[in-house]
Amino acid sequence: MISGSMVIHYVDDMDQALTFYRNAIGLTITTESPGWSTLKVTDTELALHTRPEDKSEVSTAEIAHPFDTFATTLVLTVDDMGLVNDPSGNGFQVNQYVG
Repeated sequence: MISGSMVIHYVDDMDQALTFYRNAIGLTITTESPGWSTLKVTDTELALHTRPEDKSEVSTAEIAHPFDTFATTLVLTVDDMGLVNDPSGNGFQVNQYVG
């Protein structure tokens, strides 16, 4: 059973991204840190995750998971965990919140 969802955007500058989503879009910040912040979007959260400055960490695999390429990612909160690719190769995460 899915109990929550979020979309992750990888950003280069957390302060700049938070200012934009709060002031220009009108979202409410729910958590804030230099590497991971979340904002409330109706029943879904928008999570901002900083990209590494060292781009050598970015995967160049032909079929790479979005966490390896720092692509926008759908995350579903469930009772178990896993990284999944849909039939079209779109990757997403299912995870268990452990608080």
